[in-house]
Amino acid sequence: MTSKKNIYLLLIIILFIAFAGCNNTSKKVKPHKKEPFICNGVISLTSTEFISPDNPPFKHSEFSAMFPKYKIRDIENVKTLLPAHVPDLNLELNTCSMPIPTLASMRKKELTRPNIVSLEDAGNMFISSKKNMALVPTRTFPDLLKIINGVIYYTDEFSNLDLVPDETYTIKTTGSDVIQKFEVLLNAPKELGDITINETSPDETTPVITLGKPIDVKWDGAGYGDEVIISIKLNGPGISWNIQCRIKDDGTFSIPPEITNQLTIDSSISSTEMSIERVRQISFASKGLSQGDFSFVVKTNFLIEFDENS
Repeated sequence: MTSKKNIYLLLIIILFIAFAGCNNTSKKVKPHKKEPFICNGVISLTSTEFISPDNPPFKHSEFSAMFPKYKIRDIENVKTLLPAHVPDLNLELNTCSMPIPTLASMRKKELTRPNIVSLEDAGNMFISSKKNMALVPTRTFPDLLKIINGVIYYTDEFSNLDLVPDETYTIKTTGSDVIQKFEVLLNAPKELGDITINETSPDETTPVITLGKPIDVKWDGAGYGDEVIISIKLNGPGISWNIQCRIKDDGTFSIPPEITNQLTIDSSISSTEMSIERVRQISFASKGLSQGDFSFVVKTNFLIEFDENS
């Protein structure tokens, strides 16, 4: 009898120990890993020409550089807050996107409140070509301190540096506590040359496109750049869409009729803007940066008209 009591007592003790162990809150919990920050370098030179049959060509150029530091979960917010000079297209080469209703797509994106985006300092920045060199001034964002702090490097054609295509540019920095000094060189692509849309030169006559028909695009200097981006954007009362095509720089491309057939226009809209961009981009590395990209974009803007019988 005594042995049975001892066995029961032993079982009770074992169960008690097991139960106490399951509820022991003093066990060490593995610390949650902190989400790492990403710091990218985005350097861009853009040379834009506006052509029209009614006015002489107008050119505008600008340079910008920024080094945003953010967490991975904030990447979409960062893309929204910071201007993108080179289209980040999720497109296969030699394909076009279907017309995207801009207003509708904006409604679908519900942006979460981001952490503050830090635009890191890379020290003094100099941009030089064969002709001259200039210190790139910095700008801050006093109106956006709740979401962005730091600096952006920026200059345009009003500076003493002539930013033109078909030139070699070198970027040098003195570095900072966050980003080590670096030097990167890029050979800018040539201009797009003579452009025709459906055999019409936009600087002589406004090209006319017909819905449901192909749009034949031609330009000069095939093969000078890495790729070409064609964009058509329409903004009107109750109508807003855009088309983008990512293509090889081989001098010719036809936007297929199945794309233009999806376009919708209003009778009050007779024309819209079209652009062609030649993009050349290289990557660079520096201690403190997750990734660095330096690009030169040669862009031509002009108007197109819609066929009234479309």
